[in-house]
Amino acid sequence: MLLAPYLKGNARTKLQFELWKDLGQNNREAMSSIIIQTGFSANFTSAWDENTMAQTLENTLQTNNWEGFIRQAELLIHTDVTAQAKKINKPTLVIGCTYDYMVPSVLAKDSVALISHAKYAELAAGHMAVYEKPEEFLKLATEFLQKS
Repeated sequence: MLLAPYLKGNARTKLQFELWKDLGQNNREAMSSIIIQTGFSANFTSAWDENTMAQTLENTLQTNNWEGFIRQAELLIHTDVTAQAKKINKPTLVIGCTYDYMVPSVLAKDSVALISHAKYAELAAGHMAVYEKPEEFLKLATEFLQKS
């Protein structure tokens, strides 16, 4: 099962992760804001009051492993695991996220074409789908695992 899979980037993701690397090094408060804005859907965060938003921003800023974040951004700029994905020969559920601005659902859909026996499902959520739609995620996962 793959949730919001990132097999290979493109010009857009390269630009995004170069920015994230720079902000992770030089402006972590701005990067924390971007994580919230791109990790969750607008529908989800629009229900938050100012206090919840401020607490989430502060928690992101204080608890993020920034050195690991910077290494991950660097890695994602250069990642290409499409050859490995083509070797997957087991039933695989690929779940894209409609409002995912970190790993757009088009990249998840692209991965289905590379993996034999892959099936696609989509959650109406941002990249942090397990926080936004935990029940829907568990339902998809449970149904897939019961059939496999």
